[in-house]
Amino acid sequence: MRTFYPRKARIIQASAPHPEGTQYKVSIGDEDWGNGTFQSVIKVQMMYDGKVAGRMSPSYPVGTDDYERVSAAIFELESGHENTHMVPTMLTKDGLLASFNEIITLAAPNHFLSYQMAAVFDFMFFHFADDVKIFRDYHPKEADELIDELIAILEKLDTDDEDFPGKATCFLESIRELNENHDAL
Repeated sequence: MRTFYPRKARIIQASAPHPEGTQYKVSIGDEDWGNGTFQSVIKVQMMYDGKVAGRMSPSYPVGTDDYERVSAAIFELESGHENTHMVPTMLTKDGLLASFNEIITLAAPNHFLSYQMAAVFDFMFFHFADDVKIFRDYHPKEADELIDELIAILEKLDTDDEDFPGKATCFLESIRELNENHDAL
């Protein structure tokens, strides 16, 4: 199950003696530390042939500048002075639905969202909604379908929170309306 939700990231090429195609993925994001607790973290992961290598710790060969380049990337990401080497996230309707289902699984086990878990849901949902906004900019028709599916999922959840799913549904509708107004210009 996914526990890390990157907000921004950079890819840094690793030096030899790492195998060719080895990279460091430097990210800032939110990590599930258990019991619904999320912490903003800086994460450095090893990548091989474009894929993150799970729990493998990063290694910086002595005699290279890998550590300095990774440290510089962390500083740039943390300070907000990123250059143009940001890593674009491939957003698809299916990928976004899968991410949303992970949020539901974490915050609403057995499709029940208790009022105690509403803040956890909100935290994850509003980070997720940023991706929906970006997806809507590039794929308006698919995003409208996605928003309809997300709202249907929200409305099927059982809850003891009187504000749910109103806020989330309204926010999704506002994403649709923002872009409809933008498209009309």
